[in-house]
Amino acid sequence: MYWLIEDIEHIETLCRIKHEVAYVDVIPCSHILHPVENSVCAIYLRPRDDLKGYIIPINHSETINFDLEVAEKVLNSIKNIYVRDRKEFLHYFPIKHCYHYPSLAAE
Repeated sequence: MYWLIEDIEHIETLCRIKHEVAYVDVIPCSHILHPVENSVCAIYLRPRDDLKGYIIPINHSETINFDLEVAEKVLNSIKNIYVRDRKEFLHYFPIKHCYHYPSLAAE
């Protein structure tokens, strides 16, 4: 389950919390295109201690969208980001504090 973020107040709340660890997945506009040629449809993030995740829409026709800079602000507020595919993630967001998801098991 997830919460769809549709106003800037919720974005600000996510940034203020400063989560220690979260899983993040980029939802691309196309699953066929390479990340270099693709754009971000939305971002899914689930803080480790939360029961639900959050979707931040970036480029979707049926919701209120946020700029990529807003998404980066949220991502930069998280201390450690775990992703499914670090190489793909870095094509979209050049954030160095992200780690490949399987390393989460080492904690």
